[in-house]
Amino acid sequence: MTQISHPALPVTADQLGDALLRHHHELSRTSAAAVGLVVWHGTWIERLARVISDEDAAGVWPGLRACVTLTNGDDGALDAYLHVAALHAFVERGDMAYSRTERALVALAASLAQGVPVDLQEAVTGLGPVNAAAVMYAVATAAGHEDMYGTLVEDAQASFRDALPDWLAQETGPDTTA
Repeated sequence: MTQISHPALPVTADQLGDALLRHHHELSRTSAAAVGLVVWHGTWIERLARVISDEDAAGVWPGLRACVTLTNGDDGALDAYLHVAALHAFVERGDMAYSRTERALVALAASLAQGVPVDLQEAVTGLGPVNAAAVMYAVATAAGHEDMYGTLVEDAQASFRDALPDWLAQETGPDTTA
């Protein structure tokens, strides 16, 4: 493999996402789950593709460009490696504007990929249902249960509801008429 010179390599977010998923799938379940979460969300992949392809953007966010390594594979296809912990460090430095969800998903991905400590209470509080489901899927994938995800969620929901007090398990809340 040969290192591709940068930052002037035009690459789309889709091309970068495909290359990242292809490479990380070969490494480990946790790495694949973490990168899958970042690619699925899309915002960071779009930003990374922009700094790879646009010298002006690369000059504005040089720390972001360092979060991805591009190579030409033996077959000539684009290969990419996402340094998830470096992306997390970039986010934590506050070098650019991002949403609370973008920050949380990167923190969770860094924890899955490279064991970066993350405050789960802070990271998951405020996630919308779609992002929360993506995080749950990433955790199931990291644990090797992605094929059973739907069943696992249904079973977990039922078990969780069964463990709650009756009044809390009901959608309407406690009965206050008595």
